[in-house]
This record gives sequence, structure tokens and C-alpha cells, in this order.
Amino acid sequence: MIDKDEELHRELMATFRKYFEENQQWFNDDTYASTIRLRHLLSDIRHICSARRKAIRLWQVEKRAQLDERKVRRAQKKAQGDSNDTN
Repeated sequence: MIDKDEELHRELMATFRKYFEENQQWFNDDTYASTIRLRHLLSDIRHICSARRKAIRLWQVEKRAQLDERKVRRAQKKAQGDSNDTN
């Protein structure tokens, strides 16, 4: 999961750098071909961002489950400690 997330981040940054360069070229040259490349890069960025959002959400769900599991274990330990104190 983490490796995939880092890969998505690197891919997003690399694509954004390409977008930035292409955007500069589009401003300077104002060619039809540069508009096509620019729009394609924006589409790529959108798809990468969607995948990254899903990865982050999955991490968030997993983290919440781990925290809930810890709370349950603590409550069980506390309940065991309280029952031992009353005996």
C-alpha cells in the first residue's frame, strides 16, 4: 500500500512538471499541438489524483480500524484489571 502511494506521488509530481513545461511552451508558441499535449497532461493529472485520493482514503480507513482495535484492547484490559481488583 505505501509503495503504491509513493509511486502515485512520484508519478503525479513528474506529470505536473511535464504539464508546467508544456504550459510554458503553450504560452510562448501558442500552437495547436501544444494545446492537445497540455489537455492530455491535465487529463493524466486528474486520473492520477483520483487514484491517489483512493489510496489516501484506504489508508485512512485502515488507520481508523487500527485505532478502534487498540481502543477495544485497552477497554478489555481495563475491564480485566477492574474484575481482578474486585476479587
